[in-house]
Amino acid sequence: MANHGYIPHNGIATINEYVQGTYEVFGMSKDLALFLGVFGVLMDGDIPSLSFSIGKGENSILGLLPQNGLTGSHNNYEGDVSPTRGDLYEYGNNYELQMSQFLQLYDLQSNVSDPSQVNYNMDLLTSFRLSRFQQSIEKNPYFFNGPITGVLVQPAAYQFIFRFMANKSEEYPEGRLSRDVLKSFFSITGLEHNLVYTPGQERIPDNWYKRAIGDEYAITSLFLETTANALAHPEFLSVGGNTGQCEYPVGGKQFRMLCASGGSNGSPNWCCRTIGGRTRRAG
Repeated sequence: MANHGYIPHNGIATINEYVQGTYEVFGMSKDLALFLGVFGVLMDGDIPSLSFSIGKGENSILGLLPQNGLTGSHNNYEGDVSPTRGDLYEYGNNYELQMSQFLQLYDLQSNVSDPSQVNYNMDLLTSFRLSRFQQSIEKNPYFFNGPITGVLVQPAAYQFIFRFMANKSEEYPEGRLSRDVLKSFFSITGLEHNLVYTPGQERIPDNWYKRAIGDEYAITSLFLETTANALAHPEFLSVGGNTGQCEYPVGGKQFRMLCASGGSNGSPNWCCRTIGGRTRRAG
């Protein structure tokens, strides 16, 4: 949105600017946009100016107080298992698009020869999330699936790709997300097998149509879809993470999870949970 002037080009905007921008560009409901805006300000923004940055933050609109911004909000707002951005403790930054992750998503439609039939829909994106979830467990020594960043924010990152980026039409009222539209939103250019990422060149595609008026994606829509995915894949609800190393005990790849209750002496009670969902005590 910053590239098109719907919010300031420096990426620091007020709650109202985010609400108006996301409604005008994507058809996000104002209740959902307001919730996300307020949450961003409280977690990593500047309360006096009611603003936050979608990037590194630095200063508020008023120039009075520093703010972390979304890039500096690891495990507050931003978290692991992003669709296209790397985990902070795996890559050393959490804001650069990792081409390997984009290609993993992009190639999920490589078997579709007719471009008009390509569609990165919710079933495909949920499958992609499952794969990314397991990759983070295996590769990120400090992987963490938090109650907010993992259980609540993480699913939105995947659902928003289709719900807001898919091109709406009479034929596809829920939208169809083609290869070209996906590339445009993620600043990718080039032909097959020669794709190039150019940071900062994300753009709204040509001949692209947002959600219809009256069909805005609301808080209730997000909640119902998130709940349905969690019921289908209970591992998404697991809260905890790796503790400095990626563990591979006998019986399957596993990661350590903080149990709901502490030990008898008040110390943390750790469990070791397999990716497949079976759990045993580790300590």
